[in-house]
Amino acid sequence: MKSTITRTLEIRIFTIILYFSIGLSLFSIIGNLFSGFPLMLSIKWLLLIIASSISLFSKKSKRFNNVGTLFFFLFIVSVFLPFAFIESGGSENNALGYTFLIAVSITYLFRDRSRLILISLLILVYIILLTIEYSYPEIIMIYPDKTQFVDRIIQVPLQLIALFLIILQCTKRYDTTYEELRILTVTDELTGIYNRSRLNSECENSLNMMRIADERLLIIMTDIDGFKYVNDTYGHLAGDAVLIEFSKLIEKQIGALGTVGRWGGEEFMIILPGMEIDNGFKLAEELKNNIDKTRFSYVKHMTASFGIISVKNNDTLATMINRADSALYAAKRAGKNTVICGD
Repeated sequence: MKSTITRTLEIRIFTIILYFSIGLSLFSIIGNLFSGFPLMLSIKWLLLIIASSISLFSKKSKRFNNVGTLFFFLFIVSVFLPFAFIESGGSENNALGYTFLIAVSITYLFRDRSRLILISLLILVYIILLTIEYSYPEIIMIYPDKTQFVDRIIQVPLQLIALFLIILQCTKRYDTTYEELRILTVTDELTGIYNRSRLNSECENSLNMMRIADERLLIIMTDIDGFKYVNDTYGHLAGDAVLIEFSKLIEKQIGALGTVGRWGGEEFMIILPGMEIDNGFKLAEELKNNIDKTRFSYVKHMTASFGIISVKNNDTLATMINRADSALYAAKRAGKNTVICGD
């Protein structure tokens, strides 16, 4: 299945191609009329305008799907390209440039079998056209060098502009997909705050900065008291709602002071660089009291226990997390809804 973002970008690219086709066709028809070329040369452009307009109309319909795009490119490859190749001077003109443009568009807009069929057809058609040009050169229309020069100096920039716009959209799609993946790898799917993997990285970075800057580093572990009762009594949807509200409450109060993430289950971690233990204890007490006073969904009243430590210079990632966990367990053993400073 394609994501909504991917589908939106594909429609945007196809729209660019359609408007470009109509604009190029009108430009070419007007140019042919002023240059005194035979009316027959404008037939292919009229057909392209009709095909592009039909596709634009279909695109606006709710029933629009890949079938309309497929038929448009079948027309381009099997009708427009041969017509243009023969009437525009064969390989001496701009057919190869448009062939590359078509190939790039097909590669981006189609998947799997449709892409393979269209690219194969494009290659086959171009080989046939080159063979016809070589075997029967008399059927290829030839134009004076000046006419070919004027045509190229107009057509080649237009081809490059169209190619740039398509590649630009591809780049935007890549950037968007990369950002989506990056967010997925560092955030907790339920609560939207940092996940355990990102917390580990933040802990390591904060530990290194603490040693470099010779400043304090506090770690707070907090756990919702009696959370199993919520899931068992009200169901997991209620438990999820409590976790989301709990995480937002902590995140809002911590703000720019530090980093908040979900360590796992109903357990959360707060990383506070540059903070003294006394201030960290006061912050944890404020959090505890705010949680105690908050009315949560379903269960209304919840409490939380807190374990807080000041990281030591000889701590490793494992030891400081173990020490913070031990402080949290001590808070649980002390009766819950309390804050304990670890050793």
